[in-house]
Amino acid sequence: VAEVTTTTVESSILISGDLKPIEEIAVRSRVEGDVVKVFAREGDRVGNGQVLAQFENAVQEGERASAAADVESAKADVSNAQWNAEQSAELYKAGAIPERDVRAAQQTLAAATARLAAAEARFKGSQRNASDTRILSPTNGIVSTRTVDAGEHVARGATIFTVVRNDILELEASVPSRQANDLKVGQAVRFSSAGRDLEGRIARIAPTINPANRSITVYIQVPNRDGAIKGHSF
Repeated sequence: VAEVTTTTVESSILISGDLKPIEEIAVRSRVEGDVVKVFAREGDRVGNGQVLAQFENAVQEGERASAAADVESAKADVSNAQWNAEQSAELYKAGAIPERDVRAAQQTLAAATARLAAAEARFKGSQRNASDTRILSPTNGIVSTRTVDAGEHVARGATIFTVVRNDILELEASVPSRQANDLKVGQAVRFSSAGRDLEGRIARIAPTINPANRSITVYIQVPNRDGAIKGHSF
């Protein structure tokens, strides 16, 4: 239950609700594969970018190897085409071959260069896809749920972890519209939760009144750096 101190000392507004974590992020798989190892468990504190799980994808490994081979083959083709173009230019200057042979050699070089660029783009794409086999934490926080174990098959887009930031908790509360003018961003809010007296601040105020119940929504944030208050506490 929160007591919002208004601009007039004599009155206050009583509200209630759940203190939700400031962030609650579902971490999903970007590719399909088999889980090799899980590094984080429920309740573990994790950092932004920390590896939570690793899984393999045989199809992606094959694509990366194929793309690497295509790059090497394309480089050899460019090297040969470059040499032929240079030789053709020298022979044309000496009058040994017609101009059309020179143009043909130059066109072959241009085509080989284009194939090399395409092969390199494919290889870079396969490298990015390979990095998706590492599941990373999107923020600093605590793992609240884990849905996979080592050895399980993971579908593309499946939720693997949920990571929450609970260093700040937020309460979404409805306040009667007749008292809306008494509220201001930054205003202090006294909280009572789990037998503790706490203080937060109004972070945001909705710009419109809800016509269904003639109330205005207020978002109140409470510091929780030590994690003493659990998310969704009343």
